[in-house]
Amino acid sequence: MSLKKRKFWRLRRGYLILVMLLVGCAALTSPDTVGRTQSPPPIPESIESPLLATNELPAESASPTLPPEVTLEASATMKIFLPVITQAPTLPPIGGGRAFFAAPNGSRNGDGSMERPFDLAYAIEDKAKTGFFQPGDVIWVRGGTYGGGGLTYFNSHLQGTPDRPIVVRAYPGERPIINGNVKIYKSNVIFWGLEVVNTDPRRTSAYSGSFPNDIYREDAFSIYASNVALINNIMHDAAEGVYADDRAIDPVIYGNLIYNNGWKGPDRGHGHGIYAQNQQGSKWIEENIIFNNFSGYSLHVYRENDYPLLNFNLDGNVTFNGTFLIGGRQPARNVILTHQHTYNETVALGFAETQNQNVRLQASYLFNRGDYALEVKWWQGVTVDHNTLGGQNAPLLNFVSTSGATWDENQYYFASTRAPFLINGQARTWNQWRSSTGFDAHSSMVNGWPTYSQVIIRSNRYEAKRGHIIVYNWALQSQVMVDLSGLGYKVGDRYEIHNAQNYDETLTGTYQGEPVALPMNGWSVAKPIGWPEPLRPVTLPEFGVFIVLAP
Repeated sequence: MSLKKRKFWRLRRGYLILVMLLVGCAALTSPDTVGRTQSPPPIPESIESPLLATNELPAESASPTLPPEVTLEASATMKIFLPVITQAPTLPPIGGGRAFFAAPNGSRNGDGSMERPFDLAYAIEDKAKTGFFQPGDVIWVRGGTYGGGGLTYFNSHLQGTPDRPIVVRAYPGERPIINGNVKIYKSNVIFWGLEVVNTDPRRTSAYSGSFPNDIYREDAFSIYASNVALINNIMHDAAEGVYADDRAIDPVIYGNLIYNNGWKGPDRGHGHGIYAQNQQGSKWIEENIIFNNFSGYSLHVYRENDYPLLNFNLDGNVTFNGTFLIGGRQPARNVILTHQHTYNETVALGFAETQNQNVRLQASYLFNRGDYALEVKWWQGVTVDHNTLGGQNAPLLNFVSTSGATWDENQYYFASTRAPFLINGQARTWNQWRSSTGFDAHSSMVNGWPTYSQVIIRSNRYEAKRGHIIVYNWALQSQVMVDLSGLGYKVGDRYEIHNAQNYDETLTGTYQGEPVALPMNGWSVAKPIGWPEPLRPVTLPEFGVFIVLAP
């Protein structure tokens, strides 16, 4: 398999990991994850109204206390391994920054006011190079379309400081669409609430490999700097959703919707949801929804030469219709995965390298009807516990030459007469798996597929009343009931529920203090731009994921 490789700048070792994005707040221990020792600090909310001259957060606008995950409609006999927290981090205020505006009709000669907005590409590149923008500034991006697709570049040279990042954020209630590619060259910056797409219709290349000269699209976001955050964006129909190699030190990639990226070559499909490598610091990849990319990979943490893949923290991601890969031809080390939710997706921990070290998979929900739900290959030091796994038409789990494992308190479902486990290529029954490995002494196996329906709600760390609704509708109910009160909704609040597989399909209403009926039929999946049909069929009514927010 010819897999994508990028050149990178080699950075000085010993880099001090800086706490970013929050004034006066140290790194927090996150109680909603299992086995995590450190979490990136919360990003402060900016102003409620962009009409204000600063980005000071009013005290009454602080994020409510929310559990990040709630499970509903579970049968009395099922086992659920989805811990919840009792209190979310409080978002403290920031102040001192200035507010500017960019708009589709903005100008290089604008002053950044509401009346005379900046041209966005000019502001974040040429204007930024002059030193005009200062740490703590906010650029509010008005609704409408920026750029013409193809090789249209938005090159960010904005530079904040670890405690006062510069924020580029969608204007409240509007939908800015960047038709091109965003490249981030300077550190301590946040891109928040934007849609990045490439409308060039060419999706088939005559050339093999990852860099054909007849495909005119690049990555939605490419990160080449430290302490960058991508928060609650939509990325689709680019080359990659996010590209973050070793230059991207300590990024936060949070709450993004990523799909339909890549193109088809004569050799294979190309383009991933997220493509990442890491040497220094950590990469935080959390609460993203990723599916239907041309390569078949939702997440591709991979390297062929020179250096190991170090320090990945993944929590709360929803991935489906592909492969979730961590591993390559160099060792992977220090990987934590919690609260991962998959459907018809293989979580592949390990690829070809045989000296991987230290991986944890906990409190996750992994189901795949067509292939392995989980692969664990060539690791030393493994923790796999409190997960729910399900499989049907292939072995449930592929386990290869792994030592030093703690593996227990898992729930398995397997709807097939074949052996559910592979150990070094040998098929094993449930009893053989436990006796030969010593694993899963307190786990259980169900010979069949689940029959319940389960609704999981995960709150958004950075926006009040926003969250993800994940539905495993094994009972094929026509609708499920969703309680929005845990996200902070009060009677009279308006809500929007977007189908993640086709964001423009929306259920809207006013919260009445009772669970909302969410239909599981009648939804569709978006086709890639320039492609005749969806890459995969819609997964509803059996599985769905939705984004809920306050308009």
